[in-house]
Amino acid sequence: MKTNQLFCYWLQGYFEIGINVTVQRDALLLIKNQLDLIEEPLGTFTSWLKDVCEYIRRADYSDTLCAHFSPIIELSLNSVFHHVIDNSYVTEIPREVLHRIHEGEHND
Repeated sequence: MKTNQLFCYWLQGYFEIGINVTVQRDALLLIKNQLDLIEEPLGTFTSWLKDVCEYIRRADYSDTLCAHFSPIIELSLNSVFHHVIDNSYVTEIPREVLHRIHEGEHND
């Protein structure tokens, strides 16, 4: 079963693999396809992201819109981890450490 949370993990991996990721047409199509696989009602973030994908599609995947929305999508995803997903786990890792990880701050 594909859930909203599993989708968020998948999308986080997408952003972590790239550096200065700008979601373009192919990435948006992939994101939209993954959103369509969610087998539960969409959450606030996933519903918003589906609307963003549709908005950019209607604008023929404008480079300007893609560049504009890419950091917004990434920041919104980080917010989901910060406020929802990280807080849903019982762990000995301090929440601050989990939050820093999703904000791109790693302690190597």
